[in-house]
Amino acid sequence: MAKLHTIQDLAQLREQCQQALTARARAGAAIFVGAGTCGIAAGARETMQAIQQELVRRKLTVPVASVGCIGMCAKEPLVDIQLNGGSHVFYAN
Repeated sequence: MAKLHTIQDLAQLREQCQQALTARARAGAAIFVGAGTCGIAAGARETMQAIQQELVRRKLTVPVASVGCIGMCAKEPLVDIQLNGGSHVFYAN
């Protein structure tokens, strides 16, 4: 992320975050792929591409984001599906 130098930069970042939250609420879920160094080495990029391709194939609009290390390196790649309302489903290996 770029450094914030002005109050306008902060306002723009706030707007982007609000738009992302609104899109997530509409989708009912969000998908997070652990893409720390260990995740990338274990195939996180390929996993993320496969998820995005499947969403397109099924014509689903669900936000997908790469995140840093989720903390279980031996289980990488990790996928966290967060349902609207707070429930999480983790997939490993």
